[in-house]
Amino acid sequence: MNLLRNPGLKVLALILAVALWYGVSLRRSTREGSWSLEVPVQVEVPADDIVTRQSMERVVVSGRGTMPAPGTVAFRLRLDHPREGMQTLQLSPQGLSEPQGTEFLALAPSAVDVTVDRRGRKEVPIEIPSSLASQDLSIQLYPKKAVLSGPKKVLAGIRSLQIQPVTLLGQYPQISITRSIAPHPLVTVVAPQEVTVVVQRNAP
Repeated sequence: MNLLRNPGLKVLALILAVALWYGVSLRRSTREGSWSLEVPVQVEVPADDIVTRQSMERVVVSGRGTMPAPGTVAFRLRLDHPREGMQTLQLSPQGLSEPQGTEFLALAPSAVDVTVDRRGRKEVPIEIPSSLASQDLSIQLYPKKAVLSGPKKVLAGIRSLQIQPVTLLGQYPQISITRSIAPHPLVTVVAPQEVTVVVQRNAP
């Protein structure tokens, strides 16, 4: 009767009931050892190739026993002789290194699509930013060309390299050092990393 009349005792009884249920569930889960874990999928190719697309970056691994700590397990696929274009790679638990006391049972999904292209190089002119365009100014860039590295199909569509804009201060001649900007996430600027911009006012 006191329990029904005392709200504090009601709350305490509820907390004890929830704690008891959680403890029983935790012991059952530990005893059965069932778990699932999201792990990264890493596709490795030779230096002359590059992965331009990967349908998924992570898969869910189901297992039993001791669950590995997050970040300690990764699914690594090594393609020694990849072909150009898209290909489907099958995944299986056998491709994972099992820590002691751990058994991997299944992966979901069980395949990943990757697209591979040959890596190439290309020389392109360095372009003056449109923000500097003016009939009153003469602008020179040094060096005048850049070397890019990346997938050949991506490089084929790149005609020039942009540089970070330069702020005009109104005092000429003006010499500024600015940074090169990669034209695509899969493209690397081999050289130059910096460009010298020389701005002079044209004679009237």
